[in-house]
Amino acid sequence: MFAQKGELYHNNGQLVIWRPEYFRQVNVAICVLLANTIDTAFAGDADALQLGPFVDDDADTEPIRVRRTCYVQPAYVPLFLAGNLSPREAWMAVHGQIVIDNRAQECAALVDYLRAAITIPGLGQQPVLTIEPPIAPLADPILLDHRHTNCLEKDFPSLNAALPRLQQNQIAVKLGNLVADN
Repeated sequence: MFAQKGELYHNNGQLVIWRPEYFRQVNVAICVLLANTIDTAFAGDADALQLGPFVDDDADTEPIRVRRTCYVQPAYVPLFLAGNLSPREAWMAVHGQIVIDNRAQECAALVDYLRAAITIPGLGQQPVLTIEPPIAPLADPILLDHRHTNCLEKDFPSLNAALPRLQQNQIAVKLGNLVADN
């Protein structure tokens, strides 16, 4: 699978490889706080970026299993694209909007993912959501121009930006010839 990185260039996206392990579930259950308890904990500690670690016997917690990446509903994508969010900022912005939109049931997987991201791993545990990020090719304008001009436009002439102007000029010449003939 592939994903797009960054803005479009010549109306084409820059693709990165999306590895299959990104979709796999983590191997262990993560003990996380319930959603309303997270809001209360953050309200009580303005400096906390994450919460925990927690064990199964802690009050207002539950064990969950999540995947290493999570689908984000299109309505919430702009919240993530606005900047590099800490787990707390993501929780406050995204979960807050999900609650306002009354879509908690529909977005349960995203909420669980955010709950896991907020939770600090216990002693001797690795952060369970960490993955090797996708590798993007060099975003070099010369290379991208070469790809567009010598590869795409050669195989797909309709992608040539100059083609519409050329066609308009040909139409204008033909119309001029018709006018001259009349």
